[in-house]
Amino acid sequence: MIKMDKIRKYMIVGLTVLSLAAVTACGAKKDTAGNNAVGNIEQSTESATVAKAKDIQMQVKDADGNTVTLTGDATINESGEMVFEGKDSAGNVVKVTGTAEKTEDGGFKVKEAAVEGTAKVVADNGQETEVSNEGSGDITADEIKNTTTEVVKNDSGNKQETNNAGQNESASDVPDTKPSGENNSANTGETSTPDNKPDNGNNSNASDTTPTTPTVPEHTHTWTPVTTTIHHDATGHYEDVVVGTRTVVDKKAWDEPIYEYVVTDKTRCIKCGTVFNTFDEWCEHSDSLMDEGDYSHGSYEFLIEKIQTGTKYHEEETHEENITESRWVEDTAAYEEKVTSYICSCGATK
Repeated sequence: MIKMDKIRKYMIVGLTVLSLAAVTACGAKKDTAGNNAVGNIEQSTESATVAKAKDIQMQVKDADGNTVTLTGDATINESGEMVFEGKDSAGNVVKVTGTAEKTEDGGFKVKEAAVEGTAKVVADNGQETEVSNEGSGDITADEIKNTTTEVVKNDSGNKQETNNAGQNESASDVPDTKPSGENNSANTGETSTPDNKPDNGNNSNASDTTPTTPTVPEHTHTWTPVTTTIHHDATGHYEDVVVGTRTVVDKKAWDEPIYEYVVTDKTRCIKCGTVFNTFDEWCEHSDSLMDEGDYSHGSYEFLIEKIQTGTKYHEEETHEENITESRWVEDTAAYEEKVTSYICSCGATK
């Protein structure tokens, strides 16, 4: 009886030791899984550096050779790919793409530029037209200078990849603490899965962190005054001014004849109407007819005629007219105007 009590006491002590060992092993495994989870969190943040230039100009030609000047901004990425968006004089937007090659002075030389699609624009001569990628060979641009650099973040989110290998470890690594009957030295082969939930304290280092984007200061315009002088001509008009008079002859001087009616020697036979220059000639006419027995031609009359007896002198008829000439009358005098504009070192004006 005493011997059986000792055996039972030894069995209780052995089971207690095995239980403590199993608990210790589970704790160690849990810490290992937690550390693996933290170590496999990855942060993926991509960024690119681009060069930007504002208020630059490009010239594009249409199919007829008309030039269209565009003013706008250009963006150049690290691969040299350039995107330019500019406006014509009417505000129409045109997009130009191409490549930009860096020069020794830090600027960019535009190459292989092409209009994207087709755009309706107004040429520099005021004509409405179209430009398209078919005219890409007719694009000219000055060297792009005074660029500012910006870091553009291409953020797809902080990517976390947690390795769950600690949770998938075989349970065979955990000793079986379940006794089997009286034989406490054998395992039944059954396994117990430890709790692999990560401890909150161990995961504090796996927080989502976002890298800070460096701030690049933008270009600040420094305006320098430039004064020019514009000449304005005098303004006025022409008008007629009287400078004298002249005499105009309406009718020249002339002599007016004076006529009177007088009784002449001319005699007319009343019977036959014959006019004789003298009375004697009529008498011969009448006598000869009477000798023939015709007494009807015995009547006569003296003729009265209109005869010029003198002249009357008339002076010329005239009137006076003004003499005028066209003269310039000044309304406003010529003057000089001073105009001040402002220019920045980058080429911008206002």
